[in-house]
Amino acid sequence: MTECLRLQVLPDVDYIEDDYDEDQNDYSTNEGYHAFDTQANLGVNNKVIELLTNPQLCREKMLKILKTLKKESLKNFAGLSCMPLNDVVVDEYGDVNWDQNHKYVDSMPWKPEPPTSIGLYHAFDRNFVNDVLEHKLFIVVDGGLPNAVDEFYNLMLDAAKETTTKDICESEEVNWLRKASQRARLKIIKMVAMSSA
Repeated sequence: MTECLRLQVLPDVDYIEDDYDEDQNDYSTNEGYHAFDTQANLGVNNKVIELLTNPQLCREKMLKILKTLKKESLKNFAGLSCMPLNDVVVDEYGDVNWDQNHKYVDSMPWKPEPPTSIGLYHAFDRNFVNDVLEHKLFIVVDGGLPNAVDEFYNLMLDAAKETTTKDICESEEVNWLRKASQRARLKIIKMVAMSSA
């Protein structure tokens, strides 16, 4: 995979520019990054050529996205207080039912925080169905929700003596934090894709 443009984000420092490229089919992982494959064309992809011929415009758009993320997330960052309120309802027979109106809906709105890095990449990839080389673009976002992670870390320090590793791994907090981090990366990928569409 060839790097077109990459922006490395450092805490409390202006954004450092490297190389980057863009895409739109989700190759998600739980490793803290997402790669999104957008366009695949036979031959040379016109979007890659456009990005390579005007890297300054691409950098400006990326910096604008990062500054927007930083500004919006200052007051609306994700924390454990944003977790869904899974209301439990007991029916007339004494059975416990989840209130489906509130399940998996965040209790407070939040905005994604600036990622560790964003990268736009392109590559020629062989299509396994018809064995043809395709020129693909990829958006890669690395990072998560640092404020929510800090809250979770403090919670684990407080609960360390009263809980087991199994309880922590199966907790709602872990599940929400993993899913919220994935959603945050996908929101950023969408912003990048829309800005250079």
